[in-house]
Amino acid sequence: MVHWILVVVLLGAAASGILLWKKELQPYVAFLFQAGKVGVIHISLSVALVGIILLHLWYLRHKNFFNHITIQSLRANGRVRWRYVNVLLYWVLFTIILLETITGVLLTKLVNQDVLASIFMIEKRPLLLAHLYLILPILVFPIAHVIVHWLDGQHRRLLSIFRPQVFPRCLSQGDIVQMLRRENASLRKNNRDAASGR
Repeated sequence: MVHWILVVVLLGAAASGILLWKKELQPYVAFLFQAGKVGVIHISLSVALVGIILLHLWYLRHKNFFNHITIQSLRANGRVRWRYVNVLLYWVLFTIILLETITGVLLTKLVNQDVLASIFMIEKRPLLLAHLYLILPILVFPIAHVIVHWLDGQHRRLLSIFRPQVFPRCLSQGDIVQMLRRENASLRKNNRDAASGR
């Protein structure tokens, strides 16, 4: 669910950002983005996007799933490990979204543009262009993500986008201790049964 909410919010933020840049396109999508409120929609979706990503990362950490998104060697035994290429793509996406967030905040009225120019020597126009062009890799990401899924396992992996499998939960130290205790108790019982059978 978080995956598809992320997709919708990400594409919505990108689309509304493009509409802010090319205002002449706004009448064509007035049924989706009300004219005059595109800026508010863009900022709202951007804040929601950052929140969803933080929620997603918290969930992965809470459930001990971080090993599923660690970057490991992309090649093994002369073969490309497409699963880790996808993980790398995710981290590239998260980095770009972080840069988009920083440049977006710097462009808002929360930050004094004169201070940016005089103290930090950051001009608004280059900052605006950076914020705009960082949308391009975000729009390319879904296509690359689907292609890498296909290369990883063709139909089976491609369909997992729509029917994802739940990651097996990584065992915590407490889980391992409990499992060893159960194994130990089972072995002792088997030894007692074997001894009484003699």
